[in-house]
This record gives sequence, C-alpha cells and structure tokens, in this order.
Amino acid sequence: MVAGCAATPGSPHVTVPAQSTPSPVSPEAYATELRAVGDALKTALDGIGAASPGEPLASQVDSAAAAVHAAAQRLTAIAAPTRYVAAQAGLVSALDQLTGQLSGLRDQVQSRELCTAPSVMATLSSLPGADALRRAAPTLGPGGADLAAALPAREPLPDRHESNGEIVRAPGSGNGELKVENGTDHDAVVTISRDGRAVGSFYVTHGGTAQMADVPDGTYDIFLTSGTDWDGREFTRSCAFQRFDATASFTTTKTQRGIRYTIFSVTLQPVPNGNTRIVDVSPDSLPK
Repeated sequence: MVAGCAATPGSPHVTVPAQSTPSPVSPEAYATELRAVGDALKTALDGIGAASPGEPLASQVDSAAAAVHAAAQRLTAIAAPTRYVAAQAGLVSALDQLTGQLSGLRDQVQSRELCTAPSVMATLSSLPGADALRRAAPTLGPGGADLAAALPAREPLPDRHESNGEIVRAPGSGNGELKVENGTDHDAVVTISRDGRAVGSFYVTHGGTAQMADVPDGTYDIFLTSGTDWDGREFTRSCAFQRFDATASFTTTKTQRGIRYTIFSVTLQPVPNGNTRIVDVSPDSLPK
C-alpha cells in the first residue's frame, strides 16, 4: 500500500521570502561615505583638543567615543565594493577597538591620571586602536586615506620640569621664608595666598627641599598642586590639588642686633608627630 500526505483543507500556508544581499555601492559612493566618517571623527577628536580640564574634558572624550562607535555602525550598514570587503572588516574592527579605548581615556580623565586636553590627545595618538585605524583606513582607497588623516599624529607624552626652587610667582618684598620638603613621588608647586588671592609660589621637585624668600608679613593659606609634566601653568598628568588645614604666619621684629623674621617649614609627606593635615580641594579652589 502506498500512503500519501496532503495538506489539511483550511491549513495556513507560510511562504518565507528569500534573503537578498544588498548590492555593493560604487567606489565613488563608498569614498564619499568614508570621507563623511572621517569628517565626523575629526570633529569629535578636535572637540577633545579644545575641551576644558575636568568634567568638560571627560564629557568630550565620552562624546568622541560615541562618535567613533557611530562611525563603526554606519560602515557596517554599507555594502562595500567587492574589493574592499575584507579591508572594511578590518576598519570596523579598528573603530570598535578605538571606541573601547576612548572609554578608558575617559576613566583616566576622571581619576586625574590625565589632566589636560594635550595630555589626552598625546595618549590617544598612540592607542593601539588608533594605530590599527591608521593601518586599515588607507587600504580602502582615497576616502580611507582621508579618514586616516582625521587622527592626530603620533606624539610622545612630554615630561617637563622646572628647577628645584624655581619661583613661579614672586611674593613681593618681605623678610619671611617658606621652606618646603617634598618627600613624595611627584613634583609640586606650593602657593601661599591671602584673602583668596595668590601671593607667591615656587617649584619643589620630588625628593627635594626648596625655599621661597621675600615673604611679606601676614597670615597665609598654603596650597599645593602636584603631578607629572609641568607645562608652565599646571601639571598635565597625575595631578592633585591640596591645601594645608593650618595657616602660616610671618612676622618681622626689630631688635638691637637687627631684625628677627619667620622661617616657616612644612613637609609634603606625612611625618611622625606631624601637627597639621593636607586636605584635597577642587582645582577651582586654587588661588589665582
């Protein structure tokens, strides 16, 4: 006997449409897309270079990471010309890698490991994702070469210093002296201020001792900023902002033999039986 099967009368019937592969775009259209991606990438990275320190800088790095991610998604949606299919996969992979590494840069800004836009840009220029993008993009023709040009040129992280005891801001005319011992691992700039305004400041290298003379009589707050790579105004990496919680008083007294004046000494590192504390402050609270 031969049995046969037939559809039950009234049963639903579903037809699955065949999947179609998008046609590759023309090389000219593809180059235009790559240039548009490069323009968006350059705008995002230029925004980092122009950003202010602190939270605005972190936010700009976040925006750049989002822009790079969007670029990867945009290219994924494009059917590249046949000859560029493999190279595009490498480009998208490089963009994805750079996205994750930019998020890591954001964390470094928030932790103050990176403190200024130039230090972020120098670090970004040497990221593995940036190197991968430089290798992949030019293999995609003229548009890819333009995309690669959106990246900053590789540059080393600078490591600039002042001489120990270098006066950053002269205190004026007085007899007092402030002596500072820096037993920490970072250079520091120590500032005395009165009524919220900086009066004098000087540079103390890590492991060094230095002093600032000519301090006028008065009572001062003592602030310090420390870190790596002093650009003449601020430390660009590993920056910290602090204040002594005790003030420093300087007086001058005439005697029969001349004058007596104050020599005030502090250490930046903790010492046994220390009589004051150093507290963290916001960068905005540093006297100008």
